[in-house]
Amino acid sequence: MADPVSVLALISASLTITMRTATIGKDLHVLTSKFKRADQDVKQLSVHVSALRVTARALCSWLEGESVGSDDVEEVKESLLEVLSEPMINRTCATAQSRKIQKP
Repeated sequence: MADPVSVLALISASLTITMRTATIGKDLHVLTSKFKRADQDVKQLSVHVSALRVTARALCSWLEGESVGSDDVEEVKESLLEVLSEPMINRTCATAQSRKIQKP
């Protein structure tokens, strides 16, 4: 017959392993859920960035266009040009300008 202390130690070790396995399973489930959601989040972010790019190009076309407006419109154009002076926006404006030039 087995020693009672050895049996208790074996049961304790088995319970510890079972609890750690359950915790790992739960953590894996949580990670899987997060990664499934991440794919949707990236697609949604991509759509928003595309919408912002289109808006920035339209703004650049309007700001660089030959539309003559009132003093209020000119003031808005100047303010927007200051805001849009960031490097990334300037590349977008340059792209919009090159597309505008290529059109007949």
